[in-house]
Amino acid sequence: MRLFNSQHKKVVEAHEYLRKKIKYSRDLLSPNDLAKAIELDQSLRADLKQFPKDPAAQASLAARAEAQVTRLFPTPRFAAWTENIDVLLMAIVLALGIRAYFIQPFKIPTDSMKPTLYGIQVEPIAPEQNPPFYRKAIDWALLGRAYCRIETTTGGPLRAVQEGRILGIPFLPKTTVVIGSESFSVPCTAKEFLQGSRLEPGQFVPGKSVAANFTVTSGDHIFVNKIVYHFRKPERGEVFVFTTHDIARILRTMRPSEATTQFYIKRCVGLPGDLLEIDPPFLLVNGRPLAGRPVFEHMAARSHGHTGYKLLPDNLYLGTAGATYQIPANGFWAMGDNSGFSFDSRGWGAVPERNLVGTALWVYWPVSTRWGIIR
Repeated sequence: MRLFNSQHKKVVEAHEYLRKKIKYSRDLLSPNDLAKAIELDQSLRADLKQFPKDPAAQASLAARAEAQVTRLFPTPRFAAWTENIDVLLMAIVLALGIRAYFIQPFKIPTDSMKPTLYGIQVEPIAPEQNPPFYRKAIDWALLGRAYCRIETTTGGPLRAVQEGRILGIPFLPKTTVVIGSESFSVPCTAKEFLQGSRLEPGQFVPGKSVAANFTVTSGDHIFVNKIVYHFRKPERGEVFVFTTHDIARILRTMRPSEATTQFYIKRCVGLPGDLLEIDPPFLLVNGRPLAGRPVFEHMAARSHGHTGYKLLPDNLYLGTAGATYQIPANGFWAMGDNSGFSFDSRGWGAVPERNLVGTALWVYWPVSTRWGIIR
């Protein structure tokens, strides 16, 4: 069968290389070389149609085809590397184009959308818990869970907690911890270490003890549909992403370097013209409890991990019983599902339409119970 014939494959490859060179180099070839190339192309077509059955004739044809093509178009040095680099650059351009205009990945940093989406989770575990290496590797690959454990020998005061990056890679944090004369490295940020270990700088840590044993689970990584709002406006109940650009009360809480780059993710619960009021656990829209999606029913019933909509007196809007707010034209009301612990539109008002990025589409990592379509 020709499909598994190595000599036939060589002739096919030589012919395809010839056709590609003719296609991309036609304007650069002299009339004489172009005529030779076209003549060889026709000759190889005929040879492939009447491919010989004799193995010796097959080998001779393959060698002749390769020699003739190479004579016309010598293979440049490092051709394989050049082709691989071209493919890589094309893949990068394609990925950047998709990211810019269609689908963009985001990472959830906080628990403001919990239980729909989780931010980074830091959880102390029992001192005796120390899974084997293979178990830790599997947990990291599937669940995004890193184990941070420190066992002291001599003990001493907590002298230093210094954050860095593994091999300089931004998304692989590590923290160097100095206890007495001993130094340890754990795969987390300094803030996560202090939270998980419950240690304070200067605190004395006994020798031969488990000074820290906790896990850090990555926040949900999601894909966002960036093209959808070019064709329609946000719908009530969908989870959406927007920028903080020109939202003054958000910008006051941010560092200058973040002011034009930060994104927020919340649930769209109010549309232009809606009159809103919070009557815990309900969010009233135009005088009626918010409804229409299972998540709103869970909020009202305080079920499935939801605690209902809450009044937060420190917020600028809807912070007290009876307070109302009417959403302006081209504005959308954004609230976190974790209503009691969410900095959202109650603190800074409606999201301007120009700030919209897209809808939250899919949790692609970690592979948890939330993996899949975001509802």
